[in-house]
Amino acid sequence: MATIPLTQKFHTLAESVNTENRGSASANANRTIFTMADIVATIGPGAGSITGSGTTNAIPMWDAATNITDSIITITATDVVIPQYIVHEDDANTKIGFSGTDTVRIQTAGFDRLVADGDNISLYHDTGIKKFETELRGTITHGQADLNDLNEAPLANDSEGVLGEIRWTAAFVYICTITGADGAANWNRAALTSGW
Repeated sequence: MATIPLTQKFHTLAESVNTENRGSASANANRTIFTMADIVATIGPGAGSITGSGTTNAIPMWDAATNITDSIITITATDVVIPQYIVHEDDANTKIGFSGTDTVRIQTAGFDRLVADGDNISLYHDTGIKKFETELRGTITHGQADLNDLNEAPLANDSEGVLGEIRWTAAFVYICTITGADGAANWNRAALTSGW
């Protein structure tokens, strides 16, 4: 098949039309006949062309300069689906993703910071040291719990409060045992001893 020069001009004729040159030699000197097959040969596979194929619902990607294939990402009617992690472009050990069934992880510097699975949620510090987690009966703190500042004491034992609310002051620790507005709640307290 011939390759059509980029500067060539042409028009099309139906198959039944005779394309034999019948004019003068000077009029036909710059005429060349091409077919649709020549067009396919010119723009078909080769430099600058695109090859490859994809799968329904898969997001395409380039796997070479001129070839498209499926990426690892797919889509559904409501979701974007990835097999494991989304990774920071310039920091391969900082990522968020899914390490297994019902498990979500956030990592920085190659260490877990948050892990949520089908049973609990755990928070980690520094080099992946677990500091906090949820469990069936409540929460577990690993290590000491530090207050950034002391709390304000309830004005009275029936001041507004929420069941389970705890307040720490320099002299007492208070716990609310009945939820209510002022006059309807209930607080208990225990004295803190110093100088033992």
